[in-house]
Amino acid sequence: MNAGALCTRTVVFALPTNSVYHAAELMRRFDVGNVVVISEDNGARRPIGLVTDRDITIKVVAQGLDSRQLDVEEIMIGEVVTVDEEASLEEVVDAMKSNGVRRMPVVNSQGGLVGILALDDIVDLLAEEMSNLAGLIRRQQERQKDILAGTHPEEEIPPPR
Repeated sequence: MNAGALCTRTVVFALPTNSVYHAAELMRRFDVGNVVVISEDNGARRPIGLVTDRDITIKVVAQGLDSRQLDVEEIMIGEVVTVDEEASLEEVVDAMKSNGVRRMPVVNSQGGLVGILALDDIVDLLAEEMSNLAGLIRRQQERQKDILAGTHPEEEIPPPR
């Protein structure tokens, strides 16, 4: 499975000149912990930064600053790490680990924003896969018990010709 298949395609975004208050309002309205800051280039939305709820708390609220008077670009993480939509899950995890990030905008081959992938999304996917594997093991163990107890219809082996 690649990043494009795993990512959330509905991305909450802001422009660099939007106020921090506007970004916080978007996070509240859409119940997300970040907004991707974009530039619009010939209709393509290119990620240029990221603002998290933590950024707002530490860089604005804790400093006693007015969120209506600050632009998003003043507090955004400007060296946003992106991942190509064709990247494998392993490549995404490696990029997150090596860059120390939990969220990565997913981009197409032209650098346009197509989604966002969070560490939580990956953990959810892996938890679901582990649950499926555990269920498979349980079913196999139950089948084996039934076979040993003689309560499972075993497939007949056809006689040799």
